[in-house]
Amino acid sequence: MAYIITFIVLWVLIVAGTIIKIQSDSHHDKEAPEEPDYSKTGWDFHEELKQRAKWNSDTISAGNKKYGQYWLSGKDPYLVVEKEVSGGRLTGADIPYTDIKSYDPYKYEHGENKNVIGRALLGGVIAGPIGGIIGAISGSGQNNSIDSLGVIVTTNEGDRYDLKTIVGPYRPERDDLHIKNYAKTIRKLDEIVNGEIN
Repeated sequence: MAYIITFIVLWVLIVAGTIIKIQSDSHHDKEAPEEPDYSKTGWDFHEELKQRAKWNSDTISAGNKKYGQYWLSGKDPYLVVEKEVSGGRLTGADIPYTDIKSYDPYKYEHGENKNVIGRALLGGVIAGPIGGIIGAISGSGQNNSIDSLGVIVTTNEGDRYDLKTIVGPYRPERDDLHIKNYAKTIRKLDEIVNGEIN
C-alpha cells in the first residue's frame, strides 16, 4: 500500500511540475519582444534565440548535449544548434532559415551499412500528410532497430550540420514520439528549403 501511495504522490508531483513549466514557458513566450535583441552578439545572442525557441510551443527540438541538440524555432526564423565539445564546453550555431540550402535525411538500421530512408521520402511523401513521412521512416528496411536517425542540413556557405534525432541502438515503439518529431523536422526543413517559410 505504501508503494501505491508513493507512486501516486510522485505522479502528482511530476504532472504538477510539468503543468507549471508549460504555463511558465507560455507566459515567457507571450511576454517576449516580437523580435530577438539583435544588439546582442556571440553566445549571448545564441542563448536568447535558444530560450525564445524553447518557450514557443511551435518549436521542433530534438537531440541531447552529447550528440547535439537543435531547435527549429517557432518564434524566430532560425535553426539553433548546440553541441558539447571536449572539456564539457558547449558550442553553438544560429542559422537563419534563409541560409539553409538543402537537407539530407538518413536512417541507419542495426547491421546495415547504408542509408535506408533516402528513397522512401522522395516524391510527394514529404508534401503529403505527416503520417506518410512517419510511414516511410518506420517502414523502410527490414530491421527495426535504429543505429542512427537524423538529417544533414547544408547552408548556402557549404557548412554542414548533423541534426541527430536518435543515436542507438534504439527500437521505436508504436506511435513513437521521436519518429513523429523527426517527421515534423523533415516537413519543416522541406518548407524552409522550398521557400514556404522565411
